[in-house]
Amino acid sequence: MTKFTKQPNMRDLAKAAGVSLATVSLALRDHRSIPLETRNRVLRAQRDIGYRLSGRPRVERPRSSAGTATPTLRSLVFILADRSFDHPTYAPVLQGVVAASQDADIRVQTCAFASDAGGELPAVVRSDEVDGIVLSGNVTDAVCLRLAAIGLPVVVAGTYALDAEVDQVTNDIALLGRMATRRHLAAHHRHIALLTYALTEHYQRCVWSGYLDALDAAGFATETRVLTCAHGSERALAASVIASPDAPTALVVSDAGLADAYAMELLARGREPGRDCEIVTLAGQAPRGAPRAYASLLIGGESIGRMAVAKLQDRLAQPARRPVVSMIRELAWIEAT
Repeated sequence: MTKFTKQPNMRDLAKAAGVSLATVSLALRDHRSIPLETRNRVLRAQRDIGYRLSGRPRVERPRSSAGTATPTLRSLVFILADRSFDHPTYAPVLQGVVAASQDADIRVQTCAFASDAGGELPAVVRSDEVDGIVLSGNVTDAVCLRLAAIGLPVVVAGTYALDAEVDQVTNDIALLGRMATRRHLAAHHRHIALLTYALTEHYQRCVWSGYLDALDAAGFATETRVLTCAHGSERALAASVIASPDAPTALVVSDAGLADAYAMELLARGREPGRDCEIVTLAGQAPRGAPRAYASLLIGGESIGRMAVAKLQDRLAQPARRPVVSMIRELAWIEAT
């Protein structure tokens, strides 16, 4: 990595990224003409050399008696990527952000964001009235890099940002998988399966890891069964599994929507969740209007939101510290009714 004796400029950034000055300018403004791969290369180079945008208006901060600036979190924006604000996993996170912000007299704005390759960043993040960002939902490294490049502190809440160098607050997701599986084992179920969406997202892989750990510890590692489902085919998969001669008697389900689809299909076939198949889901509340036909292991979403606000305040006070991942091990059961 090139070392600079003075603050690097845009020409230094262009050289580090291996692109033209015009490309750097367009990439930093999220112009649609710049391919995602090129944009990410520019953002990584920006982070590596420590280049800072100069276009963001300077905001005057309160000063201490010693005359040094005292960073203050006065306003934040909660960005939810590719999810709805009433999603059972992320709604409690927002509740925690709002509660902590009210306690500290911090203004909260919310906005949804589509994280596809051409998606523009929300205009609110470029406002000089915003001091920090809490990012949740379907978070990717690319989205984190684009937001961090603006120069505001970013905290990812309720999910992992993988390799992005930002602060993160999440549950110990593997622990959720272990606890749900142990519940089935304690009830003497031996025909257990994990029902999940494709194991491509970090959340799904962590649930799978916890599921395998619990079975391995109980001596059932060779009998693991994983059922993966594509979005939109939940009921079709449930019908296929239930009709099979080796249908599981107990399910660990990664998402409430999947659990609801399976429970509804059981009922449609004259079977009962709990009697014919015991279901535990890990995503908190069931969708609105759904029967509470299964137990749920509730994650500490509100605590995640509260800690995310604290992380933003800490980041403003210590901008040079290394990003950290904080895990909350707050679990609670909601029983079937």
